[in-house]
Amino acid sequence: MNASVKPETAAANPFLPGTLRDGGELVGIRKEGEGFCAVIRAVGPEAETVLPWREAMDWAAGLTIGGFTDWRLPTRDDLRLMKASGLDFKKDWYWSSEEFGTGPAWFQGFDGGFQYSYGKLNGVRCRAVRKVLI
Repeated sequence: MNASVKPETAAANPFLPGTLRDGGELVGIRKEGEGFCAVIRAVGPEAETVLPWREAMDWAAGLTIGGFTDWRLPTRDDLRLMKASGLDFKKDWYWSSEEFGTGPAWFQGFDGGFQYSYGKLNGVRCRAVRKVLI
């Protein structure tokens, strides 16, 4: 859990970034269709790795963490939310699940906060997430 979220605070407001819930750590809330969803990032030693894009997609889809099997790479919107959350992320690039045309895929820079496209054969950091409709 994020050191700034005390258990008693998390119990009073289960939607604070850094709160442990639904198999991981809450990153934040975003609009999803007509409602909202909580974006949860995986925690633990298997929650993050460095891989080329296709392998990263397969890696995330194959995870079972906290009893949940619906892990995936984050969307570009998820990555923006992750960057804005104030949670601790390595100052590195993180793959998005979204492709840029027919060649590269999008990634989020956690050093400067920008999104760029990059060749899918390159190894980039990846963090698994899942969404929970609320």
